[in-house]
Amino acid sequence: QGGMHTSIITMDFGDYGHHGGGSYNTASMTITNSLIANNHAGDIIGTAPGGTGDYCVNGGWGGGIFTNTAITLVNTTITGNEAGDAEHLTSGCSRGGSGGGMAVFDGAISMSNVTLHGNLRGYGHSYNGVGGGIAMFDGSVTLHNTILTGGNSSSCVTIGAGSLISQDYNLIMVNSCPISGTTTHNLSSDPLLGTLGMYGGPTGVLPLQSNSPAIDAGDPVSFQATDQRGYHRPVDGN
Repeated sequence: QGGMHTSIITMDFGDYGHHGGGSYNTASMTITNSLIANNHAGDIIGTAPGGTGDYCVNGGWGGGIFTNTAITLVNTTITGNEAGDAEHLTSGCSRGGSGGGMAVFDGAISMSNVTLHGNLRGYGHSYNGVGGGIAMFDGSVTLHNTILTGGNSSSCVTIGAGSLISQDYNLIMVNSCPISGTTTHNLSSDPLLGTLGMYGGPTGVLPLQSNSPAIDAGDPVSFQATDQRGYHRPVDGN
C-alpha cells in the first residue's frame, strides 16, 4: 500500500489518450493533506481501426485520478483537472474522456474532508465525456464532510455498477449517481468557494467565501483533528 502526505501533484500526462492525468493507481494507497490540481489526462487526435461506428478514439479518463483499486483521501483538494479530449481525423467516432476529477473503474474509494471542485469532463467531436467530478464504471465512493461538484458536467455519473455512499454532512451538487447511506445533513447548493491559493500550510486550498453554505455545516462530532493546512478543528466559521 502506497501513500502521499502533504503533496502537490501537477503535471500533463501526454497526448495519447492515457488515463490518470495526476495519478494512475493500480495499488491501494492513502492520500492526505494534498493538492491534486491542473492535471490533464491524455488527449488524442487520430484514426481508430475501422474508422466508423463503434470504433472510436477516446480521450483519457480521470483528469486528476484514475483508479481500479482502493484509495483513501483525507484533507485533500482536487481541482482544475481535465479528462482528455478526442478528435477523429476522418468521419469516425471520437469520445471525450470522463471523470474530470476522478475515474473509478473498481475499488472502494473513501473521502473524508475532501474538496473535489471545478474539474472538467473531456470534449469529443462525436460525444463528450461525462462526470466533471467523478465517473464510475464499478466500485464505490464513500463521502463524509466532503464537497463534490461537477465543473462542466454532473458531479458524479455511474456508467456501470458503481455506487455513491454518503456518511452525511456532504455538499453534493448536480449528482447523477444513485446515492445510499445517510443523507440527512447533506447540502446540494453552490458551495461558493474562493480562488485556489496559499492560505496557510504547505499546499493550496479553495477557501469558503463568507456566505458559503458549507460554513459550520460539517459533522460536529466526527471530523479530522486538523484541516489540509494543519490548522486545528473545530473552528466556528461565524
